[in-house]
Amino acid sequence: MSGEIQTSELTGILYVDDEPLLTQMFQESLSRKGFKVFSANSGLAALSVMREHAGDIAVVVTDITMPDMDGIDLARRLFLIAPHVPVLLITGLQVSSVPPGCPENVAGTLEKPIRPKAVAERLREMLSQSKQ
Repeated sequence: MSGEIQTSELTGILYVDDEPLLTQMFQESLSRKGFKVFSANSGLAALSVMREHAGDIAVVVTDITMPDMDGIDLARRLFLIAPHVPVLLITGLQVSSVPPGCPENVAGTLEKPIRPKAVAERLREMLSQSKQ
């Protein structure tokens, strides 16, 4: 298989960041790489998207630091809606593992600065592991 996901295998990703320009950039980039991308600019908006499209979303990627609801709290709330959907936390801190106190749906972290290509590779890795 090439580096792209086949159109018939579109995989839904929910990308959450309080910076609209980052959200738009990642939505466009990941879409070009074959993902079906849903996006939100707040935790509350992300919960709404998940409720509406839970059957279409395979992974959530969220910034850990956002106003009103941080990424860990969002992961806790997402677990109640879709416990089988893994969450990747984007963090500015150098962490080698999931921060303590995270819910079990948090599958890992991505360190800033992140690039769409690196996110796509990590998502493919996670999705291929979940199919095994």
